[in-house]
Amino acid sequence: SIAAQCDRNEAYHVFEEHVFVEGPDFLGMNNKRIPAIVTDLDNYAMPFIRYNLEDILNFENASCSCERNLLKIAKVEGRTHDFLTTTNGRLVPGEFIPHLFQKVVGFDRYFVHQFTINEIEVQVVKNANFNQNEVARLMKQMHDILGSDMKIVFQEVGEIKPSPSGKIFFIKSEVAPKFD
Repeated sequence: SIAAQCDRNEAYHVFEEHVFVEGPDFLGMNNKRIPAIVTDLDNYAMPFIRYNLEDILNFENASCSCERNLLKIAKVEGRTHDFLTTTNGRLVPGEFIPHLFQKVVGFDRYFVHQFTINEIEVQVVKNANFNQNEVARLMKQMHDILGSDMKIVFQEVGEIKPSPSGKIFFIKSEVAPKFD
């Protein structure tokens, strides 16, 4: 319970009486997309001080017509490992990948793994509707967004296993996002 929307549904208001969220102004950053670093003000038994939630908060244009005088978050963009990094260092939210695969029918499952700033592996489980043209189209779209010099390798696998916790992920990045 860090933040919630009011009845206007325009931004997330931080519960500043219970938690301190380090925003861009506090951190002296121009970038409005930053990691979620919080300090719990109510937990006396086991305090969390400057705890990194590994979420990315977007503060850009975070405003609300209710005029509550609380720190506002525009949206939570995802986990830090859910971002891909382009070859020139720009961050691309992980939602980019499902939007690409939503338009193809030849795969039952996929997993995109970024190992370095210029190397990505795409594991796919093909189905009966597979068409090699879909791979070429996906490759072009990924190069258009991530950089023409990005090394992208498609690998056919029999299955994509869930994580040890049982969750099914579609993206993982080993590249730590850099924030200005």
